[in-house]
Amino acid sequence: MRFLLCAATEFEIEATLGFLNNHPEYKTKMDILITGVGLTAATYQLTKKILTERPRFVLQAGICGSLDNYLSPGKIVVVEKESIGDLGVMEKGGFSSLFHLGFVKLNEDPWTAGKLCNNISDPNQL
Repeated sequence: MRFLLCAATEFEIEATLGFLNNHPEYKTKMDILITGVGLTAATYQLTKKILTERPRFVLQAGICGSLDNYLSPGKIVVVEKESIGDLGVMEKGGFSSLFHLGFVKLNEDPWTAGKLCNNISDPNQL
């Protein structure tokens, strides 16, 4: 089984890369993908890698867009709901989401109340 570990930057998984360099027996079972920062770069790089290499498991690591001061570095979290903060446009009155502008409906698949929801509550389902 191939395992894919991805992050936007090497800095975000620096400790893991150091561990893998010191334990090459784990490195042989894993691919590392540095996607670049942002939704577009991550989507492009992940899609290309998944289509060509077909990993069995993908783990995204790093800050993953979270700027929450309550999350300490190295804290493992499972995302329950995701709102994409830059999915919209800047106008004279400020930022308007695609939902607010009417381009996307709040409950149009894959959205639920304007959020992407993780429906896997049991980690054993992964």
